[in-house]
Amino acid sequence: MEMSLPELTNDIRRLFGVTDAKCSARVTFHSRNASVCYRCGRSFAAGDVMYRTRVGHPGFGGAWGYRLEPLCEGCAPRNCRYQHPTSCASCGRQVAIQIDWVQRKRVTCSDECKNRADTLARVAARASSEAARRQKVCIVCGDSFTATRADAKTCSLACKQKHYRRRLLGGKS
Repeated sequence: MEMSLPELTNDIRRLFGVTDAKCSARVTFHSRNASVCYRCGRSFAAGDVMYRTRVGHPGFGGAWGYRLEPLCEGCAPRNCRYQHPTSCASCGRQVAIQIDWVQRKRVTCSDECKNRADTLARVAARASSEAARRQKVCIVCGDSFTATRADAKTCSLACKQKHYRRRLLGGKS
């Protein structure tokens, strides 16, 4: 029995739980914020473990791609192996990710949490590197200090004034 491409596409969508445009829009929205199960649409309760499983999606030009989608315990495939549930790096929700998809820095429950965790990590890394770059030694008294500006040379207003007066008198700083 030979099937046409649209019939085959519809069968594949039905297999993955995507049956119409409304369902597709719901899936896209809820995979971003992981508020409901990708397949059945059931909302996640506070203590529920969310299973993130690799699911195929039709892409542009008919190509298929894969994404991690949130599934409830009843909809999670039994033939997949999951890592032990761990806390989401952003919101703390319990998440179990499919084992062959675990090579990630942080475990997150949704795209929003992933973006939030990535942003927080980037801000923390930038702050620590900037603080390390701004560790300086005062040219007047020799004390170590954290500069508030990149071009700071003195640790305090008193040392700044001493440095200014020395320059006026033509002496060394």
